[in-house]
Amino acid sequence: CICGPLKELRISIPGQCIYLFLMGVVPIIPGSWLTYSQNVVYSAYIHPWKSFWGFTPIGDQELAGFIMKFVESLYMGILILVLFFKWAREATIGDDDDLRERDRERIARYRAEHPESVTPNGRSGPQAPG
Repeated sequence: CICGPLKELRISIPGQCIYLFLMGVVPIIPGSWLTYSQNVVYSAYIHPWKSFWGFTPIGDQELAGFIMKFVESLYMGILILVLFFKWAREATIGDDDDLRERDRERIARYRAEHPESVTPNGRSGPQAPG
């Protein structure tokens, strides 16, 4: 419902931001648990040798927690910012259209009330001598 093929089935952009924020909160819990644990959480990781990358079991667990907690939060934060600015841009474009329409109406009212200020080319302003 965030990036589906049909726009009709997607939730609103503010709803998408809230959804992504809540989806970013969930991995913080196991990520914090893995990062700050003093012991290896999963017994399958306990072995006497170092891993392929040279990490100890605790180091591997801390790296996994870091990725779950910080990297994922950064990724979700960037997505939320992109959606927010897209939403703000769409709202601003709509406001600009409304302002232009109100300006046209205001100019038409002014021209109707002050026909002497309209030049031969149809624009308002001082008339050229001539």
